Amino acid sequence: CSEPDNGIYNAMNKGIAHARGEWLQFLNSGDWLYDEHTLSKLKLDKQTAEIVFGRIVVNSKTGDFLHGPQTEDLSLFEMIDEGIPHSASFIKKHLFSKFGSYDENYRIVSDMKFFLETIVLNHIKIKFLDLTVSFFDYSGISTINQTLLQKEKESVISELFSHQILADYYHYRETKEQCEIIKNYNIDLKFTTALFSHPVFGKFIKILNNIYNHRHGK
Repeated sequence: CSEPDNGIYNAMNKGIAHARGEWLQFLNSGDWLYDEHTLSKLKLDKQTAEIVFGRIVVNSKTGDFLHGPQTEDLSLFEMIDEGIPHSASFIKKHLFSKFGSYDENYRIVSDMKFFLETIVLNHIKIKFLDLTVSFFDYSGISTINQTLLQKEKESVISELFSHQILADYYHYRETKEQCEIIKNYNIDLKFTTALFSHPVFGKFIKILNNIYNHRHGK
């Protein structure tokens, strides 16, 4: 398509409409395949799952690192919080005919919404492949605009699930954040047991989190 695109997902939807293959993969402008053997290693012609995925290498200013779940056995909150790496995913084209294309009302999380609709709500079979699929550009919108990312995630949760699920997600994120701070600062576990029951602990954790993120350029 040579005409201008109205956002990332609009461009992807145009690609879906023009695609003639059985499997689809989406690489953004700053992403690229891990090596020239990646596609042959996938052996897509032998896959029985309808969505398969591997790992990504995050290409950041501070260095490259592997990212992505190591199993297809993911909880709902893992699907939302970390999720399946989009650029390392291969999706059967017919799923877009069955469930619809990417929701263009979202700028960042429409692929997450698609995975939640297909995998969580409709039990589409997925498969984790133990290989690195692509490099991911860390300077893209999904990593730069964390405020919009979180806002859109919450909107998708509210759209697809109940308000109780959204409340549980907030609790999950808060607990995970606390555990990360404990790990990053090597805080003694006996000390944190007492802190968890204290009302000031939440404020303490947020202060530590802000300090840690500032020091590490997050």
